[in-house]
Amino acid sequence: MNIFPPTLFPQRFVFRQAVVFLVLVSSVFTGCKDDNVLGLEVQPEGSLDRLQFLDTFTIEARTIKGEAQRSSQFRTLVGVLNNDVFGRSESAMFLNFRLESENFSLEHPASEYTIDSVVLTIIPRELYGNGADALPIEAFLLEEQIYIDSIYQSNRDFRVDEIPLGEAQIQFNSNEAIQQALTDSAQNYNGLHFKLDNDLGSFILNGMGTEFYNTQQLQSYFKGIKLQTKTGVTFDKGVIYDFAIEGLNTGLFVYYHHKETPEEQLEFKLEMGSTTSRIAQFSHDVVGSMVQSALDSPQNHDYLFVQGMSGVKSLIEIPYLDEFGAK
Repeated sequence: MNIFPPTLFPQRFVFRQAVVFLVLVSSVFTGCKDDNVLGLEVQPEGSLDRLQFLDTFTIEARTIKGEAQRSSQFRTLVGVLNNDVFGRSESAMFLNFRLESENFSLEHPASEYTIDSVVLTIIPRELYGNGADALPIEAFLLEEQIYIDSIYQSNRDFRVDEIPLGEAQIQFNSNEAIQQALTDSAQNYNGLHFKLDNDLGSFILNGMGTEFYNTQQLQSYFKGIKLQTKTGVTFDKGVIYDFAIEGLNTGLFVYYHHKETPEEQLEFKLEMGSTTSRIAQFSHDVVGSMVQSALDSPQNHDYLFVQGMSGVKSLIEIPYLDEFGAK
């Protein structure tokens, strides 16, 4: 006859397991009094010879110069920003044009026409920087052809004539003021107008029907214009404008008349748009700025700097990460 309850054997088994566990724990804590060498005395001789320290979590960071970036078919940025942190940063633009109509021709020889005026019109979209600073912009004649299907970098320069064709000045206190001027019909604002040298108009009319018949030939004959901040102008903080170049009211307008009908003004327009080239050129002068200090002594600087327009960028490295798990 079985006189033991059916649950007694499982209870005895659990009790024995608990006793064994307590004995093992007791032997560990009583067998090694020094926490610093816990378990080391049981390692086979030579088993720790390959143990080494790997620094896989050191982080090194510094400011470095930015690389030239693609700037063809880029936003039309013109102006200067000046501050103690980044120094002086400038953007200029190279533009070329297309014929409004491939079938345009002069009724009389070009020598019979007189140029009344030549006007380049672009429209501001927004500004960056101090809108209180007036920005004078000069236009120069390009002497080197630019191509719509080529890729140009932001440090690319092109030959231009030394004498400016003309200039214009722009000043808006804020982006809100720009939008108000563009939408308020009472202000009658239709863009920034550059009054260019009349000789440019004569040059264009003289080539019409002789040097060029289509846009491709035009761009080889009249290579385009560079827009840049007027040389020698100083700014407190400076400002950069983003311009719209495509539209009904934008472009290069040549106004002229025939010698027999001076009261009848004629107009010839060259357009800008998605099928014409626009190339931004960026330059930076960091002398005397915090960025110069960071570039000259990257290990002793507490700040990292990031700047647009191919200025500077921050480099962050974990130099020993590749050694993790290699040994």
